[in-house]
Amino acid sequence: MMRVGNCDCGWSDCRVLSVLLLGLCLGVVGGERVHAQVLVNEAQSANASTLEDEDGDHEDWIEILNAGAAAVDLAGYRLSDDPLQPDMWVFPSISLDPGEFLIVFASGKDRRDPENPHTNFKLDGDGEPVLLSDPGGTRVDSVHTGFMISDISEGRLPAQGPEWFRMEHPSPGVANLGPGYLDISLPPMFTLPTGLYWWATEVGLYHVVAGTEVRYTVGGRLPTETDPLYTEPLAVDSTTVLRARAWTPGKLPSATITGTYLVGEASSLPIVSLSTDPSNLWDPDIGIHVVGTNGDPNWPHDGANFFQNWERPVHVEVFEPGGETFAQDAGFKIFGGSSRLLPQKSFRLIARTNYGDGDFDYPFFPDRPFDEYDQAILRNSGQDWCLAHFRDGVIQRMAWNLDIDLMAFRPAVTFLNGEYWGILNLRERQNEDYLAAHHGVDPDAVDILRYPYNVIEGDDQPFRDLIGFIDGHPLDEPANYAVVEAQIEIPSFIDYNVMNIYVGNVDWPGANTKYWQPQAPGGKWRYLAYDLDAGLDLDWVVNGPDHDTLRYAIDKFYPSNRYPLRALLESAEFRQDFINAFVEHMDTDFHPEAMLAQTDAVVAEMDADIGRHMERWGYGYSHWTASMVRLRDFIEERPLHMLSHLTTCFGLGDTIRIDLSVDPPGAGRMELTAITVDLPHSGRGFANLPFRLRAVPELGYDFLGWSDPGLPHEESITVTALADTSLVAVFRPDELVAINEINCRSADEFDPGDWVELVNRTQRGLDMEGWHFRDENDDHDFEFPPGSTIPPHGYLVLCEDAALFRTLFPEVDNVVGGLNFGLRGSGELVRIYSPDMNLEDALTYGSNPPWPAEPDEEGPTLELIEPHRDNALPGSWANSRAPHGTPCAVNSVSPVPAGDPAPPAALTLRAPFPNPFNPVTRIRFGLPRAGRVRAVVYDLRGRRVDEPLRATLAAGWHEFTWNARGRASGVYFLRLEQEGTTHTRKLLLLK
Repeated sequence: MMRVGNCDCGWSDCRVLSVLLLGLCLGVVGGERVHAQVLVNEAQSANASTLEDEDGDHEDWIEILNAGAAAVDLAGYRLSDDPLQPDMWVFPSISLDPGEFLIVFASGKDRRDPENPHTNFKLDGDGEPVLLSDPGGTRVDSVHTGFMISDISEGRLPAQGPEWFRMEHPSPGVANLGPGYLDISLPPMFTLPTGLYWWATEVGLYHVVAGTEVRYTVGGRLPTETDPLYTEPLAVDSTTVLRARAWTPGKLPSATITGTYLVGEASSLPIVSLSTDPSNLWDPDIGIHVVGTNGDPNWPHDGANFFQNWERPVHVEVFEPGGETFAQDAGFKIFGGSSRLLPQKSFRLIARTNYGDGDFDYPFFPDRPFDEYDQAILRNSGQDWCLAHFRDGVIQRMAWNLDIDLMAFRPAVTFLNGEYWGILNLRERQNEDYLAAHHGVDPDAVDILRYPYNVIEGDDQPFRDLIGFIDGHPLDEPANYAVVEAQIEIPSFIDYNVMNIYVGNVDWPGANTKYWQPQAPGGKWRYLAYDLDAGLDLDWVVNGPDHDTLRYAIDKFYPSNRYPLRALLESAEFRQDFINAFVEHMDTDFHPEAMLAQTDAVVAEMDADIGRHMERWGYGYSHWTASMVRLRDFIEERPLHMLSHLTTCFGLGDTIRIDLSVDPPGAGRMELTAITVDLPHSGRGFANLPFRLRAVPELGYDFLGWSDPGLPHEESITVTALADTSLVAVFRPDELVAINEINCRSADEFDPGDWVELVNRTQRGLDMEGWHFRDENDDHDFEFPPGSTIPPHGYLVLCEDAALFRTLFPEVDNVVGGLNFGLRGSGELVRIYSPDMNLEDALTYGSNPPWPAEPDEEGPTLELIEPHRDNALPGSWANSRAPHGTPCAVNSVSPVPAGDPAPPAALTLRAPFPNPFNPVTRIRFGLPRAGRVRAVVYDLRGRRVDEPLRATLAAGWHEFTWNARGRASGVYFLRLEQEGTTHTRKLLLLK
């Protein structure tokens, strides 16, 4: 414990107290009791490099001073940022001598150890109060925080005085040094946007305040008062990083602005530019990218700087191929394990309020429904560095549809202080915030472990207890298996193992194994996929397509069940699901065609840039293509060996063929043990091995039964086949068609006659020939003639006189005339029958409350507010807002826009309606041009759960529905894509 004897002492005797006040920006004087004995004397809210806490973190801090003549015991003193809760954090017993300082760090770690305590709150970086109260609750000092820039502090000048000033040179633990300033200079501005330029250019700098000096540097170093003064535009003839800062008389120097100008740098990949003071990378004492004075000069360089958990400030810029840009000050560290020894190292990018924003407000990964991240990784591909350079990323793309916690992956060209640094792979960071985003859990209430019991977050005791139960209870007993099943997310655990085993990952599960659970009732353990570089036959590892990774995973490292796969395989239920899931994934996600398609997609992304990358690090393009050959050979040869391993390990019988389909086509889908299959589907199974099967009807259909009459009349069944088998799920239509609009009271000046509009509630076109429309009189029967059809989610109008109707509604083309009876304006029963005279839809409309009343001297149509509402309920209807109704168009009373006169200028996704919904929501979207479009639904974990639309459509406005029947309540994300452009909407399913 370090002390400072009086206000003039140096650092050597300072005692440090840790308190988290992230984002503290002191700017407005509080200090209501300046002559109190214990004072807040200095604070720093953006500590990027001034001071480290005992963990090596740069946390913000408050300096407490005993300004009295006697020692003070701080026990019971309180710190807070909330006037309504002044006792948020209470000091432990700490004696503070006269003239002694106490440094209070900001970390939120809530430690009351007198040597290194931390508070339990953070301060808003935009400003808020800091309150110091005595044990009796009397406020003895306060200050209101305000805006601050990195590594500037604010404090009393002179010490103990009433006035607060900003100081360029913080002085934690000693008397405040000054000079003091009341304000900070505004930053300068570039005259030219940062980004890609095909030829040499000039960049100017300017400032809005007269008399301000602007100084600049080239290459990443922070500008100082001794750097060149800007006087004329700067010539930029190659890729350059410019940094500039302003000095306005009487004010602190401004924050530094940074800009990367990429000259002639063509790339189809995103470009990430990292700019930092070169000393942060290369200085032997503080540089994070070198062996430095801390490390052994001999390989493997124990203690090297790049093995330290050091964080340094960095400016991050992202330049997308389409022209979108992003820039932010942040922190960065070297990332990874032994891959830190490679010449091209990985970086972890960290958003903190110390540098400005506490998050990266940018959608780094178009495949994810998130547009905010607290961290991101630029990864060197680990053991796969300069080989395929993407194995881990492509494996995780191959497993995208599996129930696994995966990391998004994007190759990116990188520059370091303007120097080309090759391709690093942009990845998600799997931490508590990742879990909060993907699973909706409380990030402060999770357990995250690395094999076997290394705690990353939370507590390891729950997992130790689980393993203790497994070690002491045979899982071939169903009751014991049920206990484990209640604590491990079994389907996810199966998928996780299938992926690692199938790709031949031999750097697992004894290494690279992490798992987590929410600290909540019913929380289950799930495994995190990462560092899969040793899969797909890594060039220098012996793990070819014939490697028995199944036996390796079960037996190789485990005298105990700390990795529970072997124990779980004792359970007949788990073993059956594991084998079936394995072959199901082999037939779909891990089929060679699917794996090669994912590989080819990544190759296409990287091919134009990989040659320069390989050359940068001393290799040739042929080195990369040779690795591609090895990887592809593994993919093509793996299935035969894998089936042999499964058969041998589990003593299975012959493989059989399982064909699945539905009748009628498009009426439903089928779910096997681990996958939802596209139909018709042909897959594999094993003779005598039961497999689970579920029929799921699409919107507008009911399950009727199975083609095999010997099977139970249930949607979910278990099937045991002895030989090749074919199964058909049979469905029947259910409310395919609904009455959507009724015109029974036309205005005198516009009278097309009575008409009704029908809506097709399904995703396929309907042939209406032979259907019947009736009112309450059975003798009033209209039969639809040949050629009567309704497109998917489309409309058809039934009217008295088609020619008259088209005259008044020339834009409406799907019209059937000949209705030979009218509709009562006062209301009556109307019905629709299928050709076999099954009643498909019926309602009795009216003209008095609770039905919408008819306005005087007007004749509005009745419109169904939303196509999937119960149209028998008066509250589902409203009078049309359009003058004469909306035949063959979205109803005017719908919250979804009724139409747009022309295609939008850009891909447009309207708000879904209804939202929240159950179980169907409708989505309207606009295409600026004709082309292929698809809509994909993801859950909170970022897993794809459905694809309600995939089609080639004309430019203009379209709509579709998503039926979430069978899905769990919660948040989903809908992503609409057309030719590289995407939009995302949040959906809330409430049941």
